[in-house]
Amino acid sequence: MSFSDLTEAVTILVVNQPLTPPPLLWGGIGEGKSSFAETLAKAIDYNFYQLCASHIDPSMILGIPVPDLSALLTKFLPPEFIGSERLLLFLDEVNTAPESVVAAVMEVIRTRRLGGRIFKDLKVILAANPAEEAAGGFTLPKPLRNRVVHFTFDFPFSEFAKITTLPPHLRDVRLSVNEKYLRPAPLDEITSRWVYASAAVDGFLSKFPQHYKKEKIKEDEMAFPTPRAWDNVKIILAVFSAVSASGGALHAAIAGTVGDGVAA
Repeated sequence: MSFSDLTEAVTILVVNQPLTPPPLLWGGIGEGKSSFAETLAKAIDYNFYQLCASHIDPSMILGIPVPDLSALLTKFLPPEFIGSERLLLFLDEVNTAPESVVAAVMEVIRTRRLGGRIFKDLKVILAANPAEEAAGGFTLPKPLRNRVVHFTFDFPFSEFAKITTLPPHLRDVRLSVNEKYLRPAPLDEITSRWVYASAAVDGFLSKFPQHYKKEKIKEDEMAFPTPRAWDNVKIILAVFSAVSASGGALHAAIAGTVGDGVAA
């Protein structure tokens, strides 16, 4: 997978949320994952906010419960960063977060609920460091691994040299993807492409039923086939087809959903 395939695939997944599953970027310390996410937020005119999942508690995501005695209800007081409907939330170091925070992250992915409100336009990117670099890290629970698309974020020297030509205060960092991917695919186009996407996945699984779901999942296995993962593959096929994505980006997204072997 080339870096351009990665940026294209991640961009399409983010722009078309909540239809598409969120990406999870695996990469070493200082590789530029957060800078990439912030650049993408600027490109689509979204507000950017970064949370280090290892340093927060669930209330920073779900909101602080506050009793409303007059209504005999409990309401959730949102954190201050929730000030815009157009928010890209970058959740870093998710594999070093305690279980309670991981559960809150899954709630955001599943319901788009953040700080007691549902944000239909919320965009989410997750990031994690490799196990050998994640001090005090945990193994991501299988349900979270199965709800995201995994990418290895390996920042090449060519991109580094291009971006750092100017000092930080003068940089105009631009994504190396076609501008057409910065707009969500029309829903009617996705609907029409769904017929092909559904038939393609169902035809593949009819011929290779052993790939429908994996019974024994290794602790270090991030992307693996399940019914939910295959439903996400159908979504990816329909959306990527609707925006005429490259074959490399499509392969990267499918591999990050059901695994390299099955994707091949």
